Amino acid sequence: MDDSGILIRTSTDGGANVVRVSGELTIASAGQLRQALGAALEQGGHTVLDLTALAAADLSGLQLLYSARRGWSQTEGQVEFAGVPQWLRTMAAQAGCKPLRGEASPGGCINGEDDTHGR
Repeated sequence: MDDSGILIRTSTDGGANVVRVSGELTIASAGQLRQALGAALEQGGHTVLDLTALAAADLSGLQLLYSARRGWSQTEGQVEFAGVPQWLRTMAAQAGCKPLRGEASPGGCINGEDDTHGR
């Protein structure tokens, strides 16, 4: 883990580009994840963002996750979420964010609700 508090590892698994995030997704580290996701999406196919080991996030990190799902999936490729921690789903709901669909995530979205039931 570097000074920004995040460790990002990339790999391929079954044709998917997998980006695994450990540590803290904050304003100090969001740029690193943005670059890693961009590189994974440039490889084509779909990208899985594995948040199993994510320990913390601030609103900048949450905003990046929503941008990855909404913006990039429409223009550069498909982004799915895996291992979304319950605390992150709760944070998203408390921030008033609409749920995000992510086929790899439990419940289908960041805060565990269907896309059609967002605020």
